[in-house]
Amino acid sequence: MKLNRLSSLALTVAGSTLWLFSSVSAVRASALIGIDFDVPGGTSPLNWNLMTPSQSEVNNLVDQTGAVTSARFTRITSFPTPDAVAGAIPANQLPSYSTSLAGLDGFFESSDPNDYWFLGLVPGALYRVWVFSFNTLDFKNLIAIETQNPPSFMVGSEGNQLFVNSELGDSSRSLSSYALVVPSWTSGPNTGGIGIEVRPGTLDGFWGLAGVAIERVPVPEPSVVLGLGLFAGVMSITRKRRR
Repeated sequence: MKLNRLSSLALTVAGSTLWLFSSVSAVRASALIGIDFDVPGGTSPLNWNLMTPSQSEVNNLVDQTGAVTSARFTRITSFPTPDAVAGAIPANQLPSYSTSLAGLDGFFESSDPNDYWFLGLVPGALYRVWVFSFNTLDFKNLIAIETQNPPSFMVGSEGNQLFVNSELGDSSRSLSSYALVVPSWTSGPNTGGIGIEVRPGTLDGFWGLAGVAIERVPVPEPSVVLGLGLFAGVMSITRKRRR
């Protein structure tokens, strides 16, 4: 009788284990959404969203898989419109990614502050953020990621140098290794938003931006959390019966 109970319990544990590991793959995630700052008609990395100076907003952003999302990207129009300049980033400075980033071959520049927002995101969710600072001429960027705990940094060079967030671009590194992880706003007019403010780091200087990107940090589906709890409960019963 005891043997039968143990056999039944063993089958339950085995079944729970298989169900648990099949559930772990059920992770709620979103693909990277990229914005390419460029001249009209410029090329972009695959499935990135082109933005030119004449645009104040890009709606229904496309993600890296080509799927249309409800997210949008806005330039706060109270700031002066930047200029767009064609200029390719050296290949050895572009981080490695599943698709080529060589389409980042233009950039915005200005001597005035500019403020950009991703909107329509999941309020309070964590997102990876990348800011691609670049200019073919001397530049210095003072950048603030506008979230509830805003990180900020300053980067600059004499020209033709890419920075991804606060670090030098390097083709031997993966794009993910540069990510900053921040939460989106949970209240106020920018709920579900992440802002990126850029301004010159020196008086009468210029900033340069080739693009920005975000990606939601994957979170487990409720079934995974339930599975973990069930598995832990079954294992606890198993340990007790073995005593």
